Amino acid sequence: MSIGRERAHRVFAEEFNRSNIRTRGEGEYSPNYVISPLGSKMNRIYLCGVLIDVENRGSDEEPFFRAKVSDTTGTFYLTAGQFNPNMATTLSDIDFPSYVAVMGKVRSFEPEGGGLLVSISPEMIKTIDQKARDYWFVKTAKTTVRRIEAYREALKMHQPSAEELNNLGFTKAESEGAMLALEYYGEIDTTPFFKNSVSALSTVLKKDGISDLEAFQDMKEKDEYMTSFETYPSDNTRDGSDSKTEEDGSEEDAGPTKEELENLVLKIIKDVDQQDQEKDGASWDEIVTEGLNNGLNKETLSQIMEDLYNNGSIFEPIVGRIKLV
Repeated sequence: MSIGRERAHRVFAEEFNRSNIRTRGEGEYSPNYVISPLGSKMNRIYLCGVLIDVENRGSDEEPFFRAKVSDTTGTFYLTAGQFNPNMATTLSDIDFPSYVAVMGKVRSFEPEGGGLLVSISPEMIKTIDQKARDYWFVKTAKTTVRRIEAYREALKMHQPSAEELNNLGFTKAESEGAMLALEYYGEIDTTPFFKNSVSALSTVLKKDGISDLEAFQDMKEKDEYMTSFETYPSDNTRDGSDSKTEEDGSEEDAGPTKEELENLVLKIIKDVDQQDQEKDGASWDEIVTEGLNNGLNKETLSQIMEDLYNNGSIFEPIVGRIKLV
């Protein structure tokens, strides 16, 4: 029986470590999941940060490594032993502190005193530069704020539903995640998660001045939340169905639909990947170049890529490389 590979989620360490719900999917072969306070249903996770410590808690003959990766909001804990020998070897050889990217399985444990402890069994560990780490910060902050927005919109509804959230412009993953957050955690204070996103972004903004993130700083200064519809005006027309009309009542040319744009980007990724001799995925730079050649600006391309990540159509086998699922 063929089982699809689980999508790797991007969450900050604090949200990950506050996860205290474990569930199992439907079906005989369904995996276990950990549900975060903002509704991320995680079986796998993708993270970047600073590797700050590696310790062998086993022996030379039977090593068991425990490592810590910090992303400024908290610490991710990695474990690798005899059942994961390749990653144990990698952890034993890697220098720290250093920037790393980690893809791995989410593990959970219920101690006798109650609660849930979460960690990560790595499938991939790769040293990266600060630019790659900063890119993860930006992507993770954006997805975190979108999930906060979906959750807060759900709280306003008389009868919250994923369908209604989807009608507001949230993705399927964001909508279903908000419903999971309400079901398992009820009403929570989202302020700490929002402030973590702002803090992480501030680290990047000091150097790079990324213009499309200025709204986050504005929200921090005002100490208030804004919906995506206020923060990102383009979100109302992401599906290409803007209903504006000319004065004479005729409908404006809305251009390609969201589905058409996604299919175009998927084709670009597939073509670029096939042209790569090592077949380790399409590079982000080449995707951007081909996107520009096909009439897509970088902002639009980034948003489409974000949606494709969220709906599980693409993944990053290694940092900066994209493949179709």
